[in-house]
Amino acid sequence: MTLDEVIDLALDGNSVLFLGSGFSVGAVNKCGEKFLTGESLKRYFAKKCEELSEEEYAKYNLADITEYYIDQPSLSFSEKESRKQNLIHELQDLFCVSGVEDYHNVILSVPWKRIYTTNYDDVVEFSSKGSENERVPIVLSASIQEYIKKNICVHLNGYIKELSVQTMKDEFKLLDSSYTKSTLQGNPWFDYMKEDFFAADRVVVIGYSFSTSDLEINRIFLLPNIKQKIVIISYPEIQKEKMTANRLKKYGTLYTPGMQGFAERIEGCRKKFRPSPLEEKPFLSFCEYEPTSLALEKPTFEEYNQFYVYGKYKQNIFFHNDGHSSNPYESIVYRKQVTDFVQRYQEQSRKVFLITSDLGNGKTIFCEMLKREVHKFCRVFVFLRDTEGLAEEVERISQIKENVLVIIEDCYSSLHILSYFSYHPMQHITFLMTTRMSLSSHVRIRIKEELELRQKELLEIPLQKLEDEECRGLAEIFCREQLRKGYSEEALYHRFTNECKSSMANIILDLLEAQQIKDRLEKLMASTMRPEMKDVREVVILGMCISTWKLSLTRDDLFFLLKVDNSAETEIEERVVLKELIGGDNTTEELFVKSSIIAEYMVKHVVDVGDLCYILKKTIEALDRSYRSNSRYEETLKAIISHANYACFTSKQEDTQKISTIKDLYESVRKFKFYRDNPFYWEQYASACIDAGDFDTAKICIRNAYDCAKEKEHFVPFQIETVEARCYLEQAKDNICGLSAKEILSDYITEAQKLLLRHYHHEGNNKRYSISIAEKIFDLYEEKKSELTVEDFSQYIKIMKTFSAKWGISKDVEEIEERELESFLKSAQMSMDDANKQILLTKKRNARKPKKSFSE
Repeated sequence: MTLDEVIDLALDGNSVLFLGSGFSVGAVNKCGEKFLTGESLKRYFAKKCEELSEEEYAKYNLADITEYYIDQPSLSFSEKESRKQNLIHELQDLFCVSGVEDYHNVILSVPWKRIYTTNYDDVVEFSSKGSENERVPIVLSASIQEYIKKNICVHLNGYIKELSVQTMKDEFKLLDSSYTKSTLQGNPWFDYMKEDFFAADRVVVIGYSFSTSDLEINRIFLLPNIKQKIVIISYPEIQKEKMTANRLKKYGTLYTPGMQGFAERIEGCRKKFRPSPLEEKPFLSFCEYEPTSLALEKPTFEEYNQFYVYGKYKQNIFFHNDGHSSNPYESIVYRKQVTDFVQRYQEQSRKVFLITSDLGNGKTIFCEMLKREVHKFCRVFVFLRDTEGLAEEVERISQIKENVLVIIEDCYSSLHILSYFSYHPMQHITFLMTTRMSLSSHVRIRIKEELELRQKELLEIPLQKLEDEECRGLAEIFCREQLRKGYSEEALYHRFTNECKSSMANIILDLLEAQQIKDRLEKLMASTMRPEMKDVREVVILGMCISTWKLSLTRDDLFFLLKVDNSAETEIEERVVLKELIGGDNTTEELFVKSSIIAEYMVKHVVDVGDLCYILKKTIEALDRSYRSNSRYEETLKAIISHANYACFTSKQEDTQKISTIKDLYESVRKFKFYRDNPFYWEQYASACIDAGDFDTAKICIRNAYDCAKEKEHFVPFQIETVEARCYLEQAKDNICGLSAKEILSDYITEAQKLLLRHYHHEGNNKRYSISIAEKIFDLYEEKKSELTVEDFSQYIKIMKTFSAKWGISKDVEEIEERELESFLKSAQMSMDDANKQILLTKKRNARKPKKSFSE
């Protein structure tokens, strides 16, 4: 790219300017002198330390010398304070501007999106004062939400006009103590600078030397997606300084017109510049919802079938039923939670609504319904994909004056987006996010961390089950449209509520069975078993895993990780069903949803477990080589090893071959770098072994998980403890006939209780999972209560009372957790009441037994 093309991009307003001390060359300070930089500034303060030898001068840097100047041991407290004040005045004389060169004015007249500088001086502010691009100076302690919308210049090392005794100690990077007290990493402005660089068309660097003292900044410049945008402006003579020029070229593309020459090129380009006629760039990361103005026609039978069987739908699936008061739609069931959401949203007390359910229970359609309801009183933006312009689009959304609802579906792999919003004022923004039920605890914690939410600002809304009226409505649709032949409306209602347990996913699977679609899918999968179809088979199986387990992988990732060629992609393109299963892009204007229910069925019931594990190991091996440079791959390595993915294979004890194959998968990836010392991996391995009834191996994995956890600073093993508690209770259940009631009570239930109580209240603990494990105690009690003695019953009551006392005091639980906790505590009380009743009955039985006579 030529320098003129760089300037054209900058004039468009989406480039960032980064300045070092060299940019201030030519400016004059309050004393009428040129700025002191680097070595000359060090020499200036060294002269004030009269006893400093030349040897010491050469040995120490500017920060050490200025620190020594104000804090010499021989000085009294008052002398030290006086020197600090003198230092402040001297620095202000040295770095406050009284005049700049014309080239400063020209360069700073460009509409830079933002300016970042390592300089203390006010050259930028002085030059831009009174112009349309006047800059507000920002230091790192300033509120990012308050100032991010303004035309700013961020001073990374402190700003001369903000200098005080206090700022000298921390944010003004001059003294050695100020360098050691604060780092840039983790500061919101520094983190935002990185996102600014990612989003910018170009990052123009002037006067910055990339010295080793600025390693934190330099690392950002070296990030691959940023380095390609870096433009370094330097003086012509630098080409003769081979080592210096070579160092600069390491960080970006070097141009050498000098600042005067750069300003002249800007003036020349400005005369020919033609701004874009578009007022705003189109959104790419987000899409703003706009209701269709077209009249919708009632769906055809084929469109009904495509929606309910394959999850593929057109806008007309939302055809209105004006004559029905409880369901405004003709073709789908209106969810009660939509009304609940709208009411709560209008209360404006919640910042985040988290929609949770297992796969295939209607989270996507719920979001579609909500868009149509809430767009009347707010603007709705839906997150589509992560692009380079994400940070800029978030900034634009945050500047909207009206209320905004941001929808992020399957948010587990997109939670980092929230950090972009956290930099901006969010009073008018509400988030609607969806996730799998199994991930909800982790997701809630991350959301609260990213947005710094209070407890009641997040509300979880479960969609796991259809309400009774919703089942009736769905039965009416299925009967009317003849989607399930041979059943009356009433018979369908009872089938949905009983056999399908009011689960939308189960209802769809039942529909697949009825339409013999399963047979067709099995034949289709069988067709990929031919040797020449090996690549296709691998792509399809991994594609279905991506859809079923919501792995953070794209279509391109899929082909890259499996190292398959274009012939596999061509074959898939020709097979429409295969394309849907791996989530092919929809190129029409129709809305498109991947059939994750079919994919899940295929993974669980059709795909050979041996093929599945072979492909997963191949994928893990490729991910393990690349995860350090790709955060999505790291998330995938965690998700792909979750034991919940394999529970359907390991839960049936009689299928020993499948169980052995899954355990072999865990064992085969044990030495990969990501898993080797990872407590999460060992914990998941243990969980899979518990599913399989292999408790000895599970205990070894649990010990390994604890050992790995000890190596991690501040790691709290609450999840490992819950898995260990489950191991105790499942082992007791598995050996129910071989263990005495006393053994189960003292060696298994008591140990599990200790583990479940230890870190129950930790903010990261999945309390619902802990509760579900504790509920297994009730089953053991029922199985063994006929064998318990009065003493055993008393011990059991004590255990239940401890649960009630320790868990009943919870004040930090979500509404949905609170309901489950109340249910557990109620069951615990009923169990204790029964134990007390059994004690009375046992005592009565013992009292009625005839006493043995003396002779006997």
